[in-house]
Amino acid sequence: MGDVAIPATALAAAALGILVVVLASRVSVLRVRHKISLGDGDNRELARAIRSHANTIEFAPLFLVMLLAYELIIGPCLYAAVIAAVFVFGRLLYAWGMWRRALTRSRQLGAGLSYLGVIAMAVLLLLAVFVWT
Repeated sequence: MGDVAIPATALAAAALGILVVVLASRVSVLRVRHKISLGDGDNRELARAIRSHANTIEFAPLFLVMLLAYELIIGPCLYAAVIAAVFVFGRLLYAWGMWRRALTRSRQLGAGLSYLGVIAMAVLLLLAVFVWT
């Protein structure tokens, strides 16, 4: 094993990677089922699947870069692990909500937890750079 330990980043990246593949697969299945090769063909179910996948792709890389930077500066810590778990759980809730319907409590809570995870990680990273080092 290498000298640098980044367990929260590794676990979050693995979980988010699996989630992205599941969401992409859902888009592919719907495209085949509805015979829509490009765009969403005005199909609401496909549009939700596309947005769920895209939204995760928009948020996950930013979060993972911040998490990685934090673990490289400070090292593994419980704060980073908890924030990563909150973020991943938020993404799962958001995806579940989008899978079911456009507006659901799980989608709203998932989005909120995702935002909270990004903001919390940004604050921790700023503290790591300007206060703790």
